[in-house]
Amino acid sequence: MKTTQNIFNTKTLPQWIGLGLSVAGIAYYSANSTDILSFSAEPIAKVNNLAASLPLIHSLPTITKVEVEALEDVHKDLSIAQIEAVFREHLSAKQAKKIHLIAKQLLQLSAKYQISPSIILAIIQSESSFRFTAVSNVGAMGLMQVLPGTAKYIAKREHIKSYKKPEDLFDPMINLRVGVAYVSYLRARFGNSIHYIAAYNLGPNAVTAMINNKGFALGKVTKYVTEIHAQTRALRELNKNSMIAYQ
Repeated sequence: MKTTQNIFNTKTLPQWIGLGLSVAGIAYYSANSTDILSFSAEPIAKVNNLAASLPLIHSLPTITKVEVEALEDVHKDLSIAQIEAVFREHLSAKQAKKIHLIAKQLLQLSAKYQISPSIILAIIQSESSFRFTAVSNVGAMGLMQVLPGTAKYIAKREHIKSYKKPEDLFDPMINLRVGVAYVSYLRARFGNSIHYIAAYNLGPNAVTAMINNKGFALGKVTKYVTEIHAQTRALRELNKNSMIAYQ
């Protein structure tokens, strides 16, 4: 997975300080607990280094104790205008005419699956940097970098008739339908954002095997999970004054 860039243009943001990465710095997850993680000094040091490297976030406190809770799925955390602004920051002038339709699609899917738009936008940033035709070295395709085999399974499961062949994943509307449904499937299977975001990267079978072996170690996907959580919280922090929260 490539190193990500932040979703936002820092010129358009006020300088806000001390955004907590309470969801960062995970080393080992207990299969018997859904919200408390054990940790050691080494991964904490790695997360501190990561936090210092994030261009959007300034003056982060050093993490000495980490108590991690899964992200609340606040599915109405962004308005259509805010989603459009994020896409506008990344899409070309040629693609700009699709922004409203894409944003509307994301809001509809977020409502259908009760998944936060900010989580989906953070996944898109990490996976494809908002490139419609991105292809990974393992064949994952489009905005949300979905594998054709996964797309076929999810399309059948969710009755997504618009998906017929792998190239359909280059259509951002179809890619979002499949990708958001897949995130929903992983959330239902694993129950919290630490596990299901890791599963989005590693695959559900790999994460299931880790849990069944009585221990879940993020390991090489620590940075991936950390960045998606951080970007999600950054979007929510930006919008905290107008966010509608549903507990």
